Amino acid sequence: MKPAKSIAIHFAGQTMLVALLLLLLLSISAASPPPTDRVVVNVAARTTPFTHYWKRAFGTGHATLTLRDDWRMALTQATTDLGLQGVRGHGIFDDDMGVVVAPRTYNFTLVEDSWRFQVAHNVTPIVELSFMPAILANCTWTAPTNGHVVNPGHAPCNNTAMQYLGITVPPTSFDDWHDLVRALAQHAVDTFGLVEVSKWTFEVWNELWGIDNVHQYMSLYNASVLAVKSVASNLIVGGPATAQLQYVEEFVRRATAMHLPFDFVSSHMYPTDPQCPSGTDWGPDCLPRRVRALKQKLSQHPASATVPFYLTEYNAGCGVGYPQHDGPGAAAFAFRTIGKLDGVTALLSWWTFSDVFEEGTPIDQHSEYMNVYGLMTISGIPKPGWRAFQLLHELAGDERLEATVTEIDRGDRGDRGDRGGAAHCTTELNTIMAGFDIGVATQAHDIAGCCDACRNNSKCSFWSLNRTMCVLKSSDAGRTTVAGVTSGSSHPPPPKSNGTRVSALATRTKDNNTGAARGGSESGVAIFLSYWSITPESEENRSVAVSFEGVELSDTTVTATEYRIDVDSANPKRVWETMGSPKKPDSDQIKTLIAASKVVPTTVEAEAGVFQVHMSPNSAVVLVLE
Repeated sequence: MKPAKSIAIHFAGQTMLVALLLLLLLSISAASPPPTDRVVVNVAARTTPFTHYWKRAFGTGHATLTLRDDWRMALTQATTDLGLQGVRGHGIFDDDMGVVVAPRTYNFTLVEDSWRFQVAHNVTPIVELSFMPAILANCTWTAPTNGHVVNPGHAPCNNTAMQYLGITVPPTSFDDWHDLVRALAQHAVDTFGLVEVSKWTFEVWNELWGIDNVHQYMSLYNASVLAVKSVASNLIVGGPATAQLQYVEEFVRRATAMHLPFDFVSSHMYPTDPQCPSGTDWGPDCLPRRVRALKQKLSQHPASATVPFYLTEYNAGCGVGYPQHDGPGAAAFAFRTIGKLDGVTALLSWWTFSDVFEEGTPIDQHSEYMNVYGLMTISGIPKPGWRAFQLLHELAGDERLEATVTEIDRGDRGDRGDRGGAAHCTTELNTIMAGFDIGVATQAHDIAGCCDACRNNSKCSFWSLNRTMCVLKSSDAGRTTVAGVTSGSSHPPPPKSNGTRVSALATRTKDNNTGAARGGSESGVAIFLSYWSITPESEENRSVAVSFEGVELSDTTVTATEYRIDVDSANPKRVWETMGSPKKPDSDQIKTLIAASKVVPTTVEAEAGVFQVHMSPNSAVVLVLE
């Protein structure tokens, strides 16, 4: 009878039994630790030198901005906070700099003023030779500020860049361009001395703007490099300063065939470029992987095997309005990229160090936060990216330690976006890319047709399809969510990344009193952790366990100082939003926002020799152990 009773109780209490089992499972789950990524730093393995190469250059806007007081205040602070050592900007020959006053007659007053301020603050100019003075371009240029007319009587200078109207056409006479560049370099040497100017960099043009092809660019490069070298053979000149890592190998081949010297090769890349599509194929290491691949190809060519590679523009995304410029995503991206490109690029120039910058919107029309490229807002409020570079400057050592990251398997990450339509066509649903239109593909009415139309247009990199209207674009700037619109890129996506979402850069500093050569003691171990994503809304929070090899910590109490940048920390834009998003904050609000931008150090303690670090998407954390 007992078995029968037991069976009767089982059926009668089935609901209660299921509930008890669920409670048991929940209690086991609650007792189990959350899934954890692991970072192991080996403090006993051989170190490698860690050069602070990212400080050599930061970008700015066009040259006349360097004459402004607010730009100069930002630069002065950047030399202190960020260790900024050099500045690269556009338009030193733009007519608003007043350089060419008549054929082969020059006035370098404003250029010299800009250079004097930089040199006085130990900043090395990276001189971009651009753009074309109206007289050399044989067109009539009208100043956008006061209507002053330069070189009247010709057709208007219509091929211009941004609202400052930099003229982007080749010269009518390359001999005249040669004379201008030679005069500029000679004036620099006469004013500052050859020893100083031999530290500078002369980069020819920017991204082939207004130049039809590499062959035409080589005529400009030929005149430029011969002009600079005629002043002094040891002055540093290079190019081609192209977008998206394009044409660099072709530049090397052509320059070699023409017997033209190049002291460096340079290009630009952003993680939003077509080679790194968003969607299921996106990977956080796409940019450094592409740069490494190019550097490897250059190392196989005899003419460029030992020539340094400069990435003279990069950022978390391309285009004013890209949402990560003002937020913690820029900080996470900076930590990750600097660690990944160590030993690959000799110069890494973040575009830009300040929002005193004009591309499309004049400065007097800026609002405080509008996702301009800069690391500091127009009113001088450091953004999370600024604080990341400040932490690198203040805490990164001169030796790199081995750090291994192991990410737990989370299965499908569920990244936003989709691949579909035509072959090699990456699409983003409910997304429009505003601006940079180069035309409408009237015969393309669906995704496949729009993608093909873009692929067949040499100037097209992106497209947006609004119902049946296909608009071709040269840039993905201004990406915005709009229902019913599909956008994409027609470039082949890279293979899926095997990289981890979390990255770690570990450094330490030798004791300067003893010296590395004499086997001095090490101090100041700093681990720069980054969790960067181009689609943070689809990512989950992570727990990262940081431990060490080569030292026993489990039996001792070990503390570290933690420095954190994330959505809740050192993120002044959130505070600005609680103020009602004032376009121009008043002085008290600016003080509050500057205070909110600061990284507040906290003390954390290891448990059994392991530091548990919480990281949300697009966060940057530094652990420092003395």
